[in-house]
Amino acid sequence: LSSILESTEIVDILLFSDENMEWLTGDILFQQKWMAMMCSVLEKGNRIKIIHTVNRDLDEMLESIYRWIPLYMTGLIEPYYYPKKRDGIFHRTIFASKDIAALSSNSIGDMAHNTMNVLYKEKEAISSLVDEFNNYLHLCKPLMQVYSDNSRLDFFKTLDEFEKEQEHSIVKSNTLSLVTMPEDVVLSILNRLNINNKDELLSYYKYRREIFLYNIKNVRFHEILHTEDITDFNNRKLEVAYTGIKDIDGTYYTKSEYISHLNNIVNLLSTYDNYYLTLSNNSKDNNIRIYAKEELGVIIETTKGNKVAFAINEPNLTAAFWDYLSLDLKNVESEKSRTLNILKDIISKHWRL
Repeated sequence: LSSILESTEIVDILLFSDENMEWLTGDILFQQKWMAMMCSVLEKGNRIKIIHTVNRDLDEMLESIYRWIPLYMTGLIEPYYYPKKRDGIFHRTIFASKDIAALSSNSIGDMAHNTMNVLYKEKEAISSLVDEFNNYLHLCKPLMQVYSDNSRLDFFKTLDEFEKEQEHSIVKSNTLSLVTMPEDVVLSILNRLNINNKDELLSYYKYRREIFLYNIKNVRFHEILHTEDITDFNNRKLEVAYTGIKDIDGTYYTKSEYISHLNNIVNLLSTYDNYYLTLSNNSKDNNIRIYAKEELGVIIETTKGNKVAFAINEPNLTAAFWDYLSLDLKNVESEKSRTLNILKDIISKHWRL
C-alpha cells in the first residue's frame, strides 16, 4: 500500500487470500492503519479487484463485510468468488499491482503463524503474480452487486425483482419496515417533508405494500427487530426506514405515527398466518438491514451514515446468512403470541398520549 501511495500511476490492485485472517483482524491498531491506507489508495482513483473466500465461518464473513463497507462505498471495488470446491489444505495469498509491487505467501491448513511472506519489487516477478491472479480470476464469478447513492435506480430495480420472488423471507433491521407502515402514517410523514415528489413516493409505497401483501398469502415473511428499538421509543427518536429513498433519510416518527405503525403490525400479525415479528436482544447488526430469501439471495443495506447496499445470490453465502438469521427464530407460533402481547401492551400504554 505504501508503494502504491508513493506511485503517480493509477492502477488495478489485485487482492486474494484464503489464508487465516488473524494477521489483519488480530491487531486493532494495524487494522485501523490498513483501513486508512486503503481509503487513501482509493481516494487517488486506484481500483480494486478482489476474490473473496466464501467458505469461511459466518462470523469471519460478517466481520469481513463490516470491514469492507467503507471501501465498497467508493464504487471502486469489483468483488468475485471461486464457485467450486477447493481442497482446503493449500492456502494462498496474492496482493499485486502491475509494475509497482506484489506480496505473496503460502500456508498449509491453519498453520499460518510461521509462513514466509515475500514482497516483490522486481517487475518480472510482479508480472508473474499478476498473471497467476488473472488466471484464477477467469475461473471466478462476480460475488455481489454493490449500490451506492449514485446507483439508487439500479438498486430499486434489483429490489423490485427480489421482492417479487415468492420465497420464504427473513428481514433483520433496526427500523420498522416500509411495507408494514399504514397509509395514513405514510401520508402524515410525506406531508411534513418539503419535497415535490410526494405522489411518486406514495405510489412507490403502495406498489411495495401490494407485493408484500400478495406474497404473505403464500410464503412466510419474518421480521426481526432489536427489542430496545421497539420498546424504548419514549427515551429516543426513532428513524423512519431509509429503504433507498433519499428524500426521507433522517426523518423521524412522531409518537402517534409510531403507535399507528405498531397497531398496523398487530393487525398484520393477527390477519396473516405467514407474517411474523420477533423481538431480539442481539444488537450486533444495529447499523445494517439484512433481507434474505431462502435459497434465492440476500440484500444488505447500511442504515446509518453513508448508504450502500449489496445484493448477493452466491448459494453458500445465501445459506450462511439464512442460517445466521434463523438463530433468532424459535417456536414461531408462541413467538407470534408473545410479540402480539408486547405490542398490545405498548399501544395500550401510549395510545393518545
